[in-house]
Amino acid sequence: MTDKDTNVNEVVPDFNIDGECCIEEPENDEIYFIKSLLKVGRINLCYSGIRKKTNKEICIKPLSVNGHLMIREILNFFKSEPEKCKVFLPIIDIVIADSIRTNFVVLEGTFINLAETFNIKDKEIVDLQHIFLKHSLRATKFLHQNGFIHGNLSITSFWVKFNSEKEAKCIFHHKYIGEILLADLEYCIKIKDNGDNSKIKKISQQRITSKPKSYKYCALGLHKGEKMCMKFDFESIYYILVQLYEKKLPWDKFSDDERLIRKEKQKMRSPTYDFYRNIPEHIAEIVCFIDKKSPDKVPDTEDIKKRFYHYLKKKTFYDEDNYILGDSDYTRTAEYYRLIRKRREESNEPFSKSIYEEIIGEGKKQKKNSPDK
Repeated sequence: MTDKDTNVNEVVPDFNIDGECCIEEPENDEIYFIKSLLKVGRINLCYSGIRKKTNKEICIKPLSVNGHLMIREILNFFKSEPEKCKVFLPIIDIVIADSIRTNFVVLEGTFINLAETFNIKDKEIVDLQHIFLKHSLRATKFLHQNGFIHGNLSITSFWVKFNSEKEAKCIFHHKYIGEILLADLEYCIKIKDNGDNSKIKKISQQRITSKPKSYKYCALGLHKGEKMCMKFDFESIYYILVQLYEKKLPWDKFSDDERLIRKEKQKMRSPTYDFYRNIPEHIAEIVCFIDKKSPDKVPDTEDIKKRFYHYLKKKTFYDEDNYILGDSDYTRTAEYYRLIRKRREESNEPFSKSIYEEIIGEGKKQKKNSPDK
């Protein structure tokens, strides 16, 4: 990675509004009313508004110079694949507001940012159909197969719509995730077929070796100075998945302390990582599959899907004689670790990794000394 100062063309301009204002796009006879700032994390600015022509809700995001060029490149590409692009938050328009020297992307506005779901009080967010994992893998794989790396995935990159019908029928205080779409495409990197577009090529070359905008969701390899690659997108998805299951990340308490975050990411590869309470063992193991993927190839997601669907099958058919088929050393160790931890916590006995290792050692000793039948 480089230690150069931030490229000014990557800086998203500050845009503060006092009350409502509007942005006009004379070429398309469009007027967009900006109403208020949406909270979507520390990095991204986003505003809610109304599209005058349709009177429908929109989101408006200011863009950096490079972000404006990249999102135009992606939008032109998406026009040839409209059906396959339904996993992305729809882009309505790209507006050049000369009066305030700011470029904007106008997005579908009926979704809620995934980060904001943590602020919903008195309601438990439920993803019964595992829509986040399915849709995030599908969207990212589509980018990869067409020569793009997202490169900046975080929880604020995803937008959610709830299933109101299921919520109305539910007797519990639940909100059910119905749809999740990917956004933040202005941060993408194009790694092939740049053709004569020297600007896109230059932007991509700079981004592929630049420091991450935040260490919270970036891959472990980026802490080590490795350049951005496709498999790192899946690692970012994994960290978001952990946050959704556990309601936090193990390094939230470290703020942006790169050294401590890196150390925690290294530890979480272990099946006896003590932070995990809710994420299933089979899904926690996904990061180990990602680590083994080549940085120089378009990653295959079949092994991740296979592990995920084995978890679903095991969860559904737990009493079947063959439910353990497909388990790994990782999942068996993780399950046993959590079982011992749960038993000791329920009986108010102390527990730590060293106590677990003593129990394991004692069990092996007894097995070794037991007479053969």
